[in-house]
Amino acid sequence: TLPPSHAHNLNHLDTVTAKKLNLRRGRKIAEVGVGENLADVDAGFEGSIEYAGSKMLSNDLELEAGMALVPGTFGASYQELIIQDAIDKHFDTEQANFLRSNEPENNAPRIKTLSLFFIDSIKSYRDDEGWLKVTFERLLKKKLTQLIDDYQRKTLPREVEYLSFLQATLASLHSDNQNVHAGYFGEDRGSGDEAIQAEVDDILKNKEKLLSFSDHHGNWETRRFLFSKWTLREGWDNPNVFVIAKLRSSGSESSKIQEVGRGLRLPVDENGHRVHQEEWPSRLSFLIGYDEKAFASMLVDEINRDSKVQLNEQKLDEAMITLIVTERQKVDPAFTELRLLEDLDDKKLINRSNEFKPSVTLNGETKSGFAWLLEFYPELTQARVRADRIRDNKPASRLRVRLRKENWEQLSSIWEQFSRRYMLQFERSGASLEQIAAEVLRDPALYIRQKPSQVQQRLVSNEDNGRFEVAQREGELAASEFMAGMKYGHFLKQLALRTSLPVNVLHPVLMAMLRDVLHGDSRYLSEISLDNMTRALQTRINAHFAQRHDYLPLDFQASTSVFDSTARQFREEISAEIVGKNVDENAIDDPRSLYQIPPLRYDSVDPELPLLKYDYPQQVSVFGKLPKRAIQIPKYTGGSTTPDFVYRIERQDADSVYLLVETKAENMRVGDQVILDAQRKFFDMLRRQNINVEFAEATSAPAVFSTINGLIEGKVN
Repeated sequence: TLPPSHAHNLNHLDTVTAKKLNLRRGRKIAEVGVGENLADVDAGFEGSIEYAGSKMLSNDLELEAGMALVPGTFGASYQELIIQDAIDKHFDTEQANFLRSNEPENNAPRIKTLSLFFIDSIKSYRDDEGWLKVTFERLLKKKLTQLIDDYQRKTLPREVEYLSFLQATLASLHSDNQNVHAGYFGEDRGSGDEAIQAEVDDILKNKEKLLSFSDHHGNWETRRFLFSKWTLREGWDNPNVFVIAKLRSSGSESSKIQEVGRGLRLPVDENGHRVHQEEWPSRLSFLIGYDEKAFASMLVDEINRDSKVQLNEQKLDEAMITLIVTERQKVDPAFTELRLLEDLDDKKLINRSNEFKPSVTLNGETKSGFAWLLEFYPELTQARVRADRIRDNKPASRLRVRLRKENWEQLSSIWEQFSRRYMLQFERSGASLEQIAAEVLRDPALYIRQKPSQVQQRLVSNEDNGRFEVAQREGELAASEFMAGMKYGHFLKQLALRTSLPVNVLHPVLMAMLRDVLHGDSRYLSEISLDNMTRALQTRINAHFAQRHDYLPLDFQASTSVFDSTARQFREEISAEIVGKNVDENAIDDPRSLYQIPPLRYDSVDPELPLLKYDYPQQVSVFGKLPKRAIQIPKYTGGSTTPDFVYRIERQDADSVYLLVETKAENMRVGDQVILDAQRKFFDMLRRQNINVEFAEATSAPAVFSTINGLIEGKVN
């Protein structure tokens, strides 16, 4: 960071013309002409920074009247701090993206991590002895050496792979033609240097190579650090930029916002699948100098302010209805406006004109109808960017949840079983996987050739609020040819990944269809065909194997989101996101809870919130919401599942019993039934091993209370 004396040493740009600029510091104004050095005005401007004319410095910084220049941020020592911070942030993110769940087997696909540096001097990077190149490589080699030393003591397969990736990176850096970092600049166009031109073309035109971990020969693709002056001019974009470091200022605020946008993309994994936040939470690290600190604060405040929905406390209006219905339909597609209004009417929160009633008593508690609405539908209170989505890069305690270790220890005996890995064992039946695949894939209706689509956008005026909005329509491109299909090997691999079926099961029938029925027309190997086959195969497999599988325990344990199998103990803290996305800051603490409260984190108001706030009988010694991936019960459709709640119930004349609860909406989807089938089978298997565990599915809190009371009284499901 800058020392205070430098941080407050601001030079304000009073005026700027094509031939001169005026810098004001306090009451003193200094004039700088074309070709004159800024260090003559303030010695803090290191690096021979001159006014080049036409409102631009010699480092290509565009100038506008009103800008504040901080001399210390132009210095090499200050920029080295930003480079070091960027390298540290890169490898923090890269390790998480590479290791993913870091299991002994069945790891999620890796995500390539890229970092982007904005620089002011091309010479400092391109020259063999350029300051930036030498400094960056020195710091990077030091970091790689430290990580290699750490990973040489690790043994899990994905960790061993990462060690090899790090070693290949360091070896490349020490070679004559390193392939770890690269630059692309507008000045490179037409350059006579063939090596530079090839490097630039590779970055701009070969996005797939940048996102890949290995080439066709199995060699590591180690390039992941990119340098540019101004990506907006260079015409480059990549979804896997996780770190942006600015060693130069941008000029206008619109340029700064566009630079942030370079990293605000959903990343893709090594298989080309877009990875959503719910699946793998990721974050952009945007490192800037002190001179842009005010912009960063403004950006956070403006996003939060603009994204807030104005709530009408007197009446349920259309904007509020739309927001609730839209959010609910993400998890319950059958949720409608009518269902919302019926629910609020049943609870007597609104009158016939949708106005909130001033006083409503529910479960002995009295609030206004509006206050009850916020409790039952927290989507409204979440109608702004959550406080942890965009933040200053400082520790934030609420982003992590501390476990109450003494309570989790009461679950340690059962967790010995939960942390074991299990293999799905299917019963032999009349129909094999080969037969199912053959019956499904021989349906010609699944194979569709795809035409290019076009998106039409136009600007329309909203008469209600006077704002302009973008209206969009998508459709097939008229009079166009069918698109080329995927390569056969890629299509086959994607189908195997999406269905979890072996390639040798899919290949014979798929090849026969392509050869004998589709006459070798590879255009049928389209994304639509892939979706059709995936959906049809999963439906048939679900119907066939739902009750024809069991769990076979294996001889090793694996770490989960709450349990470290190597240390054989529960973690100290976990990510708040995997416990719950919504927050209740006013919840009353219960010493039996699995987490420190407040805040209380939850996902749904009904039935999660009443289950978490309930004053349970004293026989319930521990209770709480399980975070995602806490148990990881394998599903026969692929992937894993974890119940929502766990309870430890003490009984006077018997051993303690553990109750696991999965909460679902009354109108369950097909995927929900798969989850329930898997959990029920899993806990039935544990009970057959004389483990005191019970499982219950519930659509309401009273159903769970009733189950708990029954277990206290000695009743067993």
